[in-house]
Amino acid sequence: MRRVAPRTYEIEHRVTLTRTNDGAPAELRVVIPFPEDTAGQRVLGHPRLRIEPISATPIDVQQRNPYCEVIETQPFGSRVIDVRVADPPIADRYVFTLTYAVDRWNLRISEPELRRAPMPRRVAPDLDPYLQPETRVESADPAIQEALREIFPSGAARDVDTVYEAARRIYAYVLDHCDYVPNADQGRRRTLWGAADMLANRRGECGDYAALFIALCRAAGIPARAQVGFWTSRPDDPHIWAEFHAPGIGWVPVDPSVGDRTRRSAYFGQVPDLNRRVVVTTGFDHHLDDHEIPFLQTFSYWFRWRGTALQMRADYRFTSREVHARTEGR
Repeated sequence: MRRVAPRTYEIEHRVTLTRTNDGAPAELRVVIPFPEDTAGQRVLGHPRLRIEPISATPIDVQQRNPYCEVIETQPFGSRVIDVRVADPPIADRYVFTLTYAVDRWNLRISEPELRRAPMPRRVAPDLDPYLQPETRVESADPAIQEALREIFPSGAARDVDTVYEAARRIYAYVLDHCDYVPNADQGRRRTLWGAADMLANRRGECGDYAALFIALCRAAGIPARAQVGFWTSRPDDPHIWAEFHAPGIGWVPVDPSVGDRTRRSAYFGQVPDLNRRVVVTTGFDHHLDDHEIPFLQTFSYWFRWRGTALQMRADYRFTSREVHARTEGR
């Protein structure tokens, strides 16, 4: 696997909590996705957080400070910034702005090597979470198991010699059986419905495509996971795709929703525009010590507050600026 076509981006995530009545917050808490380091992404320097009107000076979130700490969530090891402000000053708005920079690459995987990668007979302990059911990745659901029997006539993906062939069959099944329909066009408001819903209704958005592909892979014994992030050209447009694990190669990117709308062969194993996306979390489940967050995306900061008769409205804004485009390694 080689990294090619590097690009560097400066990112700003902002969430604004606006008071809508005279209530006074006793505590504000915001959980913000911490950008991921992956095979195709490297976070540069230390992300910094500005909390207005509490602290006008940006905080290095990885250094000890009175307002936040970086926590590794379970079961996938994604990190989040857990921000807690006790007794904040009364203000009309509270603005949390996270800034950081990332290097992004496309990944080049040798297709002959990928085609030879065997089906996993057993997986390392660190891959086991990527075989288990997850919120909205219902790999143990009877309908998912039945779909698997449609894909593999023998009923067992392990009868297939290579992980490439098994994952490719699952990818084709998802694209053949599902249609991309935005939730707004369906009259539905939830951001992510998940694998079981996608299988039942045969329609959904990017996260639903990814969830179904991942659920079928896991049911087949192939470690798979979601990559949750956004497009750098449209940072207010979040996006979700998938990866499956091939022995001897590593995590292989797959984007079923884009493949279904463009060229399906281009988005299995290569994903030509990987360097125009930023990853913020892996997977959908995030278990903190005291809370479970089933879905955390760039658009879905999780927040809460304590206080009498307090009402707040959250607004989100994301900006992305390419620092310089580099041409080496193309």
